[in-house]
Amino acid sequence: MNLMDAIERNVFLEKVFPEGVADTLEIRQLCLEKSGRTTIRILVKQKPAIDVEKWGEWNKDFDTLGVVLTGSSIHNVEIENWEGSGPSSLNVSKKDDLFCFLQEGNDWKISFSCDSFIFEEIVTGLE
Repeated sequence: MNLMDAIERNVFLEKVFPEGVADTLEIRQLCLEKSGRTTIRILVKQKPAIDVEKWGEWNKDFDTLGVVLTGSSIHNVEIENWEGSGPSSLNVSKKDDLFCFLQEGNDWKISFSCDSFIFEEIVTGLE
């Protein structure tokens, strides 16, 4: 199972990444609201399969895509030493109708579960 399996309304995202999102990515932002709304921004250093004029040219105008997702219900959030995190693989599984996400390194860990995410937008960056 991969990240794309947990994203609804992902028609554009599937055009950008027809083979799926790269194994190595970085959870850069995780916003939680008391109401249950969640926003997550995942950084991907993967060349898009399509050219999008407003983005410009890959490796000249941008080299990073920030995939912004929203969700309405998040559970079991566990974050350890997030500031020490970096790009790594994201493990996605499903348990009891929830998608479970785990990303970890030698001294850091990010894990949570949710019903699903909705694709909102892609923002570009140059790092």
